[in-house]
Order: sequence, then structure tokens, then C-alpha cells
Amino acid sequence: MRNILPFATLAALGVLYACGSSSDDAANTPAQTDGATKPASKDAAVLADASETSGNDAGVSTDAGTATDAAIPSTLVKLWAHAGPEARVGWTMVAHNAAGDVLRQSRTGLDGRAELSATDVAMVTLLSKADAFTFTGVKAGDVLELAEPNAAQGAALGTLDMTLPTTPSGTAYMGLVSACESLTDLPNRVSWSVAVNASCVGKSGKVTVFALLQDGDYRISHQGIAAPATPPVAGGTSSTVVSSYTNSPSFFEFSGPRNLINLSSGIVVDGKSVDMVAWQKGFTRGGRWPSFAGTAEYIDFSFSQPDAAYGKTSKIYYAARILGGTPKIDLGAAPLPGPVYTEASADNTDPVRPTLKWTAQGSTSSLNGTLLRTRFANGRTWAFLVAGGARDVRVPSLPAALGFAPTMGVDGPYVIGVESTRFASADAFRQRGMYLSVSNQLREEGLEVTKGYVYFPSFR
Repeated sequence: MRNILPFATLAALGVLYACGSSSDDAANTPAQTDGATKPASKDAAVLADASETSGNDAGVSTDAGTATDAAIPSTLVKLWAHAGPEARVGWTMVAHNAAGDVLRQSRTGLDGRAELSATDVAMVTLLSKADAFTFTGVKAGDVLELAEPNAAQGAALGTLDMTLPTTPSGTAYMGLVSACESLTDLPNRVSWSVAVNASCVGKSGKVTVFALLQDGDYRISHQGIAAPATPPVAGGTSSTVVSSYTNSPSFFEFSGPRNLINLSSGIVVDGKSVDMVAWQKGFTRGGRWPSFAGTAEYIDFSFSQPDAAYGKTSKIYYAARILGGTPKIDLGAAPLPGPVYTEASADNTDPVRPTLKWTAQGSTSSLNGTLLRTRFANGRTWAFLVAGGARDVRVPSLPAALGFAPTMGVDGPYVIGVESTRFASADAFRQRGMYLSVSNQLREEGLEVTKGYVYFPSFR
């Protein structure tokens, strides 16, 4: 999605952000229930199927030795890497034992899947060109998933031309939001054109666009709903009209501590997530958020609340609300229970295999698990999924031929403990939780609730 912002917006919460995650489209996230994955495409239907192809049939290569003696117990581990329905092809999968030694390696095939069998597998690392992702606590039969929750935009279609009403007095900024684009500009536009691609066409076959107005203090003052439009044919143009702006009936009213930061929201309309990135100051400067009541299916939001005692610690809360009117939501009605991460550091005594360490006050027993991300001096990143009670993890070995391992140590990590109704158990999180590591927020789809407890270091 293209975002043209003439004024500063709140920075998106950079939780374990990894290269390759270009947007945060919750509507394209493969929905998960009770730890199981609902396929994002027909190819995903074989994710947990033991008859999944391997070897040359799946484009998988095995570059290390193979355990051929049937008497030697081995662990079969499968992995699926994708961004929405788009497979991550040719990424390297490395299996390690508990000490982090290399056992075997493979590569993802044309379907984004890889599998391998080795004795004593306890960790698995997946490598792209710039980033590494390590699953710890791996068990026999695991089907690991690295799922970037954003699909490609789809084929470009054409242009949707909008006719807009007269802008009310007091308007300082105006913008368009849709599943296609989020654009802001100075006021008094009477028309606007939106580039339409295949992925922003809703389940009705229409394209829905909204116009929002802000006053000089960034308070959302008015909104207008365009008539759902027929998408243009490839290279063509279609049109729609916003008949009027309204300033009363369709807003959520927010309240809560003024120190809430990184408020982010999305609105799902016609099966698509509307991009609200241009309007993140709507709460912090006025307590109103557009709900598009009667049009939207639900609104979701997340925010971060700093801990006054620890300058680098925040607690995150996420929820999705099904619309049924214009509710009032108190984001500070109850304290967020859970641990507080007070420190995180990197022990670079061994600069090739450094150890990440962190401390927490309070119980971590309710966590599904913990996600970490660190960075090399050359800008590469390495993310880890570990158990909720863990307090350290050592970077595993990698085959020298890959040329990926750090040589000068790493930064102290971001640390986030995750507690989510998306995951039925710690086992489910161990296999599926890494999808959160490539999202720039803890945002999901549906009615799930996620809480996070975050330590933010000072990166170089």
C-alpha cells in the first residue's frame, strides 16, 4: 500500500520487524483457531499431511549427510514459509541439536515447504538473504510455520475516480482510506483517484473507499463513505461518489491514559482490511476513531502502554471489536497484568555465537512463548522463538558456506512475551508463533486477543 503522509504519524510498533514484511493486512492473515492453520491457499491444504512431497518432487535439496540406518531414531520436521499465499522459495532450513550444532540442512521448494529428518533435532533455523529465524524446543512431528501475514497486492487493474463533496470549514487535512491505498493531502479536494489492484477488491466484487477529515489538531472531524464501486478493468477507469460528510453517528469514542503510544487500528470492510495508517493520531488528539457503523465488519486496534518504572519496557494489548453501534471503549479501564521485562543484553564473548539474555519481574507462566530479535553490525537480523520461561538463548551454528553467521557479535535484543487466544497451547505457539516476528504489530484477525510484554533496547 502506498502511503503519502504530509504530517507525522505515530511510529508503528517495531516489534521484531523483519525484512520482507511490507504491510500489515490482517484480512490476508491465514486464520488460525486452536493452534490449527486454515490454509491461505489450496496449496496450504497439505501443510499437515504426512504424504507431503519431498526430495526432488518438492524442489528440496539435502546438502548434509542423511541418516539411513532405520534403527537410529530420528526426528521428522516440516516447515512452511510463505507471505499470504506467496511461497518463500529457496530459503535454507538448518536443523540443530540442543547445543546449536548443525545436523542437516534443506531448502524450501516451489511450494515454500521443506522437511528433513535427523537425530536429536531441537532447533530449526530458516534463512532468507538478510534474516534468520530460529525455532527452539522443536519436537518430532512439528510443522513449523513462518507466515508473513501480508499478501502481495495482486495485479494492477486501473483507476477509481472519486467525486467529493464540499469540505466543511475547519478542515486542515483530508485523506482516503481503503484496502487499496491510504493517502492524505491538504483539504478542499473535490476529486481523487485511487490506483486499484486485484487484492483490494472485496468479497462482494466491489471496491470500498472512505474519505476522512481532520482539524488542525489532528482530530478526526468528519467522514464520508463512497458508494461501493465496480473495479476498473485492466488499464481502465471506474467511478464513485461520496455524497456527503458526516460528523456524528459513526465513531468509536476512546478514553484512557494519555501516555498510550503506538495506537494503531484497522477496519475490516467487505472482507478486506482498510489501511488506517495515515490516521493514527486520531485517538491521541481527540479520542474518536471512525467505525463506519453499518458498513464495517469489525474494527481492530492495538496500543502500547509504557511502564513508568522502566524506560525501555512497554505492555501491548490488542483486541478486535465486532461493530454493533458506536461503543465507548476505555483503553485504560484495567491494568495489564503480566511480567515486566527490565533488561536485555547480548553477551558477545563469542562474537560468532553470542548469547542473548533478558530478565523479567513477575510470572511468565501464562505466556505462550517469547519472541526475540537482534541485529548484526551489518544490518542483518536474527529472530528467535523460545519458551515463555526462558531467560537466554545462544545463537546456533550455521554451515560456513552460507556466510551468514555474525562475526562481530550482535545488539541487545527486542524481547516480547506473547499471550494470545490465537494459540491453544505453548506447543501451538512453538510451531506457529513465528508469524508474529515478521509483523510490525501484534495484530491478528477476528476476535482473538493478544497481550505482549516488551523490552525495547537502544539499537545502534
